[in-house]
Amino acid sequence: MEGSCPAGTRLEPQPWHRLLRFTNRSGEKPAPDRFLERWLDWHMSWAQVQTAVSSFSRGEPTDTPKKKIPLRENLWADSVNREGGPRLIGSRCLECREIFFPSRNDGFCTHCQAENFEEIQLSSNGKIYSYTIVMQRPPIYYRGDVPYAIGYVELPEGVRVETLFSTSDFEQLRIGLDVELVIERLHEDEEGNEVLTYKFRPVVR
Repeated sequence: MEGSCPAGTRLEPQPWHRLLRFTNRSGEKPAPDRFLERWLDWHMSWAQVQTAVSSFSRGEPTDTPKKKIPLRENLWADSVNREGGPRLIGSRCLECREIFFPSRNDGFCTHCQAENFEEIQLSSNGKIYSYTIVMQRPPIYYRGDVPYAIGYVELPEGVRVETLFSTSDFEQLRIGLDVELVIERLHEDEEGNEVLTYKFRPVVR
């Protein structure tokens, strides 16, 4: 049949997948396309809504100040705390105390199936658990700079956060490296507004 593939034939990955390098503690190598797309899927939804809403304001004066729009609402708190700086917002199960990020207000705990959660602010420092270097722009969603680094950071609470890394010196990234939370520009939307996201950057000693 035309377009069919003989049994046992290995399909070649998309070109940009070949340009990924993946490292983690256990040596596992999950598919980089799922790794990136999962992060983008739940981050892009709010930014897309904001862009759609802003399209209705095209009649405003040209000197209207540009906005800074979070990639998704309720990912971080900007208020200054005792440690200073922003904090990621997570949820803790009231039954088993398991912690989740991003936060959840409904659904059930994947560990004990309880349905009650409380909102908490997570630590702003952690250690790199895994990372990937992307050398070519993916074919979907992502509109930030390339090349870039994406991976997981393990926080003191035990939760692992999927994140971009704020650095242009990828050689300094390594498993176990101390990193800290920052809020930075990801890209500009169609209206020229800055779309912001959280990232982690290496701690300068």
